[in-house]
Amino acid sequence: MVNISLMNISFLIILFLSDIAFPQSGKLQSHFIPVWSNNPYLPMNIYISSAVLDSIALKAGDEIGIFDGSVCVGSRLITNIITPGNPLSIIASTDDPLTSVKDGFTPGNKIIIKVWDAENQREIFNCITDYEIGTGNFVSLGSALLSLSCYSKLKIAPLKLLIEALFDGQKMVPDTAIIELRKNISPYNVLDSCITLIDSTGNCGAEFSSISFNDSFYIVIKHRNSIETWSKLPQKFSNATMQYDFTIDSTMAYGNNLVYKAGRWCIYSGDVNQDGIIDSTDLMIVYNSNIAGESGINVNDLNKDELVEIYDLIIVFKNFSNQIITIKPN
Repeated sequence: MVNISLMNISFLIILFLSDIAFPQSGKLQSHFIPVWSNNPYLPMNIYISSAVLDSIALKAGDEIGIFDGSVCVGSRLITNIITPGNPLSIIASTDDPLTSVKDGFTPGNKIIIKVWDAENQREIFNCITDYEIGTGNFVSLGSALLSLSCYSKLKIAPLKLLIEALFDGQKMVPDTAIIELRKNISPYNVLDSCITLIDSTGNCGAEFSSISFNDSFYIVIKHRNSIETWSKLPQKFSNATMQYDFTIDSTMAYGNNLVYKAGRWCIYSGDVNQDGIIDSTDLMIVYNSNIAGESGINVNDLNKDELVEIYDLIIVFKNFSNQIITIKPN
């Protein structure tokens, strides 16, 4: 049960009366368009005492939308900096049962908040709410008071991984990799992806702008001449940043598909043609590059020393002999 003090009740009454005296304005410039117009039905008053995007306060021209699922049930254009002494009030309307369309929220449903970043012309959907009053659910003729923290990107930092041929047992030759976040159910579509630089310690960071707190996903590592590797289990952001470490145990990868080297777990090297299996084709490609004396930047140069040599052949042959393939769901 929420404990609402007399001071908080008085505060909400003052705000509610101010909404009547000074109704919302600027709707013609709004990005979010509520499904109701004119007078709201059994309205709920939502007051926001602070609102930040990537730790910077929202400013005039930005907008906050209130949603029941995908339905916008209230919005307000920001004209001044929001502070506890100058909160932003937003009216949300209950769905009127006498109309044939959904024109408001369903009591008991979760309150979802989105932000329109006017400067960058983008919709921000990853917002964390801290309720001082209210439970986070819609209540007809109810009130809520909250602070809002929104994020344009979610991050995996640090993300730790080592590439077998690039790791000498102490440090790794820095290299780039593609990090994909794939939906946790078939057909495992890509939700978001980025390119990252893995440093000499195996650390990297990955930022994503299309993933949401609601998404459950596998972390997938793709490297130019290594086996595609998936996280053991689906992951989910509970905050703006999460961590993941493929190097601490083979169980961090789907199918335990990692190789042990000098006390750390590494991603298998040798899939130079990126077909998901280290086989005789990869072996012949690297062998031919070695015979031709190829040097410089080359995908067949597994340890990135700018020369395709016997070391590269040994890595491919070993993993070919062990029948190393990509292991992933289904």
